[in-house]
Amino acid sequence: MTTELKSYRLLRRRRHSTHPLEHLFDYGYQYNQQIWLPTGASILSKVFDLVPPALIGIAVDVVVK
Repeated sequence: MTTELKSYRLLRRRRHSTHPLEHLFDYGYQYNQQIWLPTGASILSKVFDLVPPALIGIAVDVVVK
């Protein structure tokens, strides 16, 4: 087997042996800002959704004591 054919098979095997999530990140690299901005906004929205119940719980605990 020639060296060129061996290297091609090795390269092909390595390329397919990486995790599928790495392929997704490689593909999405050019859309980095379009991915992280909505993700951050979603996390921030969830935090703001959870703050009012926590504040109400703290207020009830203060009043009961």
